[in-house]
Amino acid sequence: MRIIREKTFSAKKVLEDVVSKLERDHYRDFEVSRSIPKDCISLTTDLNDLVIYLPLDLEYSQFGIDSFIRSMVPYARTTTVLDRNIYVMKLHGRLSVTQLVKLVKYIIEDSEFCVLIDKGD
Repeated sequence: MRIIREKTFSAKKVLEDVVSKLERDHYRDFEVSRSIPKDCISLTTDLNDLVIYLPLDLEYSQFGIDSFIRSMVPYARTTTVLDRNIYVMKLHGRLSVTQLVKLVKYIIEDSEFCVLIDKGD
């Protein structure tokens, strides 16, 4: 019997992989920042604890993001709460690096810009 181990990646390594794949595919409408902006969609790159931050004026984007995540990973669920004038969407489930890149590309194509949060771990 084979037992397949899940790969564990640090958030910094995942961030580097996502940035390199986006640049390789000629996506330029993103930036890496340590702070959460109030005017565009941003997300962390931790695969075990993915958090997406949505500004108040883009609150309806949560439905498209949720359905896109469910199309990739049917068992994954999201919850959204309003916290200090910004919506916080948490993913209950796990994405791979490739799925995270697809999610970032979807956000860039849908809202025209995305910020990747660097937690500095």
